[in-house]
Amino acid sequence: AIGWETFLFAGFVVGTVAIGKRMAIRRQPSGD
Repeated sequence: AIGWETFLFAGFVVGTVAIGKRMAIRRQPSGD
């Protein structure tokens, strides 16, 4: 069984990656 701590950690990682990708796309110059 998966503990709530593991589920919470997974959600945190997914959220961080999603935000990181958004910021990366924003920082990249349009035309690349």
